[in-house]
Amino acid sequence: MEQIECRVCGIFNYGGKVFCTKCRSRLPSDVEHMAQAENPNDFHVLRNFIPGHSTKYLRVTLLVLIICTGIALLFRLAGFEVFDPRFESELPASISPTNDTAWRNIHRDSKHSGFTQADFSNIQSAVQWSVDTESHEFTSPIVFDGIVYIGTYTGRLMALDLLSGSVVWEMATGSPIDSAPAMNESKVIVASREGTIFCLDRSTGYVHWKYSTDSPIYAPLTVHNEWVFAGGLDGHIYALDIETGDKLWRYDGSGSLVSGIAVDGRVVVVSYNDNYLRILDRNDGKFRFKYFNTAGNEGASIADGKIFL
Repeated sequence: MEQIECRVCGIFNYGGKVFCTKCRSRLPSDVEHMAQAENPNDFHVLRNFIPGHSTKYLRVTLLVLIICTGIALLFRLAGFEVFDPRFESELPASISPTNDTAWRNIHRDSKHSGFTQADFSNIQSAVQWSVDTESHEFTSPIVFDGIVYIGTYTGRLMALDLLSGSVVWEMATGSPIDSAPAMNESKVIVASREGTIFCLDRSTGYVHWKYSTDSPIYAPLTVHNEWVFAGGLDGHIYALDIETGDKLWRYDGSGSLVSGIAVDGRVVVVSYNDNYLRILDRNDGKFRFKYFNTAGNEGASIADGKIFL
């Protein structure tokens, strides 16, 4: 009976077989077999190029890929994902093309960079004006578009003219303000000690919405793009929509929070009083990892894709 040589492993198989009895590769058809008999060297070159055990390696590789894909799908269904800590840069906002004086979050921006491009080397410090807040203590101010915003322990958020110090408007929250306010181009956010977050029109002081938390708020607020971030004394972190006041997510942390929240890109950096720095995903508030800060819990800054303590 005529035998057909397998082009993969070189084993001769009896005629009528479709697949090789050893490596299970497809055998040449009758036409191909005739061509093989006439030009055997061509097929031997192919056989040497593809060694007999390569099929086994290929099957093992495919099996490993299938297993890895299955594991990845299981992790995905379980809610796990690989965290990609992407950072982004905020464009500086200023009240004029030549003066970079915007300071919309504590330490200037949501990254808490504390950096400004303005040159003050030739400016001598001198008191330009002062205003009586009728409070023995007040928060760190923020500045944007010629207006200074400051919260007082008497529970008032005051908007002051940057050049004269005159009161533009003020709003009473009904509870002392311990945390520094934050803002974007149109809205200013402030929180009272009792745990209520207010969103106001930055020009008129009109209250757009209020959101009540379950804990006093002492930590400075942070505004990043259209997101508001607030941390309670109970350790919970809130992410709110600045336009509607809707809660986007809440992270139930442990330990009290009094330091500011730094945000850049997908990264939210929170420093608790247990000296642990916790990193959250901005999109969903999921915990990613933590780092013990031997320097204390004074908060962190983000610059050039790095976290500084």
